[in-house]
Amino acid sequence: MAAIHVCFSSCGCNRTAHCVDWGRNGLVCYGACRAVALYQPQQSEGPGGIVANLVAHEDRVNCVKWISMQDGGDETELVSGSSDRTAIVWQGTGTKVRNAD
Repeated sequence: MAAIHVCFSSCGCNRTAHCVDWGRNGLVCYGACRAVALYQPQQSEGPGGIVANLVAHEDRVNCVKWISMQDGGDETELVSGSSDRTAIVWQGTGTKVRNAD
């Protein structure tokens, strides 16, 4: 069986206001269709790229926002809102982000 690896991944940002946010943690989160994409602009192995796609909404993601830490530290939570009338709080960092419910 041949080995398969991803050499290119792309997803565009939804065209709504407040649909992208760049956190102190160095990650950019943005709505991409029905998902939230996490983009890391710089990686040690080379150029930036998508590190995770968070999928749980049933309709277009309209807004995303990193939840600021009171101590000014790096964010570990974000919230996303969708046309399906739901808001989801996501917890974690990098590729280990999960729905907080």
